[in-house]
Amino acid sequence: MTSPDDAVRPGATYWDTYWRSDEASTLFAPALREALGAFWTAFFEMRFAPGAPLKMIDLACGDGDVLRHALNVAGPRSGEFVGLDYSAAAVKKLSSIDQRLVGIAASAESAPFDDGAFAVVTSQFGIEYAGAGAFTEAARLVAPGGALALAMHLDAGALYNECRSSLAATEEVLAARLLPLTGSVFRIGYDVLRGTQGPATLRQAEALLRPATEQAKDTLRRFGERVAGGKIVGLLQGLGQIYTRLQAYEPAEALRWVENADTELRAYAGRLRAMLDAAVDDATLADIVAELEASGLALERNDTLSAGPGNEPAARILVGVRDAR
Repeated sequence: MTSPDDAVRPGATYWDTYWRSDEASTLFAPALREALGAFWTAFFEMRFAPGAPLKMIDLACGDGDVLRHALNVAGPRSGEFVGLDYSAAAVKKLSSIDQRLVGIAASAESAPFDDGAFAVVTSQFGIEYAGAGAFTEAARLVAPGGALALAMHLDAGALYNECRSSLAATEEVLAARLLPLTGSVFRIGYDVLRGTQGPATLRQAEALLRPATEQAKDTLRRFGERVAGGKIVGLLQGLGQIYTRLQAYEPAEALRWVENADTELRAYAGRLRAMLDAAVDDATLADIVAELEASGLALERNDTLSAGPGNEPAARILVGVRDAR
């Protein structure tokens, strides 16, 4: 990492784990992805009009979702497209998108750029994690005549409610110690296969695992199999597949799978907690608006983005502009 350590960057390892995984490709439900795409396309079409400077930075950029929309609108035109994120794993992914992209591993609270360095400053479900100072910092980067656009987690919105359910379900599975107990069963199972322990010891370990397995199944009955992005049902399927064919797997391979699954599930819960904590409520929104206006931006938009069959509010949208003078 080129940015501060995890003691300074709370939860950084959660996001490094996330951006190294394939989970990022399924971050949003299709309806929300479509609504966000329409918003960003319209925004960039306005800001990237012919003759306008193509100089933008996306704060807490993740793997470049907003930057992709910017590049699509910009077409073949050259410009400066910067993605900043405190996760080096996220920044590394940017290089595979387009050679025009520049990735910077840094905190959104202290971007290493001069005042007014960008014609466009954006963030999608990211800047709200960085702390109150990140909004003043974002406004500082907006050039005269430039614009700031933010899509933020909305307190009690559709995505918030989905995350809350997923966290509750995940915490139930973690509290039941499904994966640590499975690891014990696997280890003893291999001992039995090697003849170093007897079947009775394995039956005792299986008896300890059974309540955790039943807890996970009950969690799925109450929350639905799609909860937590299908992670819990996937875990049960994976564990069952390995255990019923234990001889087909090398012990180190099977035990490493359990250990990695436990690490990833804990990281997932950490990200969900961070998302819920970062969600913008009315009081926080008022503070953000005051910061942006005090920094010289005039708000053009302050509302919610809706998505899904029920047209549920899913994101808080802020768009501000700086006078060209």
